[in-house]
Amino acid sequence: MLEHKDIKGTIEFDKETKMIFGKLVGVNGLVMYEADNAAEFEKNFISAVDDYIKMCEENDLSVKKEYKGVFNVRTTSLLHEKLILIAEERKLKLNSIVNEAFEEYVGKMYIGNTSKYSLVIPTISPAYTSRNFDLIKENFISFKTPDLIKVKKEAIHKFRRDKNIN
Repeated sequence: MLEHKDIKGTIEFDKETKMIFGKLVGVNGLVMYEADNAAEFEKNFISAVDDYIKMCEENDLSVKKEYKGVFNVRTTSLLHEKLILIAEERKLKLNSIVNEAFEEYVGKMYIGNTSKYSLVIPTISPAYTSRNFDLIKENFISFKTPDLIKVKKEAIHKFRRDKNIN
């Protein structure tokens, strides 16, 4: 994905037309851009973002799409049953179990995929216990640079301190 002014955009390729195209993500409406080479594509992406922001400002519209946090999830009946059993066993609501799974998945997707411009540390759910702390620690260790390792270690120490884990 490309990013400009905190707005992301996709990168796709059409084999038939030999065109590179994309769309802005997390915005209101559909904003697309295209080009036949990488340099022009990036320039068109930046123009699309700038034009979109300008249009939003001129019309007093929100730049970013607002998400309500409510959507339907379709799954198999077996997985649904297993989730219900886990929720009952842990005396939690199904939404709590699903959100915990989402947090874990999103955390795994972002760890190690940070750019030099941003640091993404996954949300650590209160439901985590000391038994899966090692897994969290392993995930944090995937950062490579000394500065990120320092930030990571501070986050681990804060987590341990907050959860009274030795």
